Amino acid sequence: MVSVHDADEYISIAKNEEEAARLYTDVLAAYRALSDLKKQGKVNAIGVGAKDWRTIRKIANDVDLDWVMFANSLTILKHPEELLNFIQELENKGVLIINSAVFHSGFLIGSDYFDYKLIKPDNEEHKRLF
Repeated sequence: MVSVHDADEYISIAKNEEEAARLYTDVLAAYRALSDLKKQGKVNAIGVGAKDWRTIRKIANDVDLDWVMFANSLTILKHPEELLNFIQELENKGVLIINSAVFHSGFLIGSDYFDYKLIKPDNEEHKRLF
């Protein structure tokens, strides 16, 4: 199983829409290379893992994926209907779905991180989480 992991983070470094489009083109080029490896029998499955599920949806519209990994997207606290509908679409296509970081990077089971960001109980912005 191979992927372009955290493509959302790569694209997010863009300073404008034009640059974001160029970076997305890079991502698609990487998937073409992975697809070639799959055709050669060197890998079995192609996927994507990302924190921003909308990036996964964009890639899934352009790439034939075998699996996807959602990190911090479908959780106890966050599960938007639009995402649930997208997951149903993937399931209908036979795409394997991996749900990662369902406890908000471990926060709900005692970690000091919430969605991969360090949080502190004495911080006013973080108090609602505690």
